[in-house]
Amino acid sequence: MSWPFWSIPAIRSPGSPQAALAEVYDSRGTIDDWGKFGVRVPNSPGNRIHLTGRQVTSGTHDDFQEVVLGERRDFKHNMESRDVSNSGEVVDLIAGNPCAIGYIGMAFESPSVKRLKNSWESGTELVEPTIENVMNRRYPISRPLLMYSNGMPQGEVKRYLAWILSDAGQCRVPKSGFARARPVTCPEK
Repeated sequence: MSWPFWSIPAIRSPGSPQAALAEVYDSRGTIDDWGKFGVRVPNSPGNRIHLTGRQVTSGTHDDFQEVVLGERRDFKHNMESRDVSNSGEVVDLIAGNPCAIGYIGMAFESPSVKRLKNSWESGTELVEPTIENVMNRRYPISRPLLMYSNGMPQGEVKRYLAWILSDAGQCRVPKSGFARARPVTCPEK
């Protein structure tokens, strides 16, 4: 069973299309300073982009690598890059550093960072990372959230999973920062 969950780049400086993200994050990428986007960051020696990401043990890391870099590309590591253990740390680092760019799970969004619009292809419309755009597949950097059980679910686990997929459960999903598995009409509060 799954419903969409997503990873998004979050930045404090102006955004770029996905193709440019690959050039920023790829070990062979050519973009390493904000000037290539026409941005000058005050008090920044060399105007260098500071990459922030998740550790290699993170599913968010794997999914970002697969969607943005592709199978045969590796993350760039340099003096300005940091890999941290959770999305909360990514938010904190980016919020405190105007040269930083990173990616987080949607549930960890914060007003202290800007969300990066993105597109499926370079030169096409940039799409805001919203729950609606993830559900209708307009926003490209997303992945399903999977739930596993040891064998066929039974008892309380079966009831819990059935509740998640019910209208009541699906109405609760966005309150946790995730996108629904399917459209539902939820009561307004």
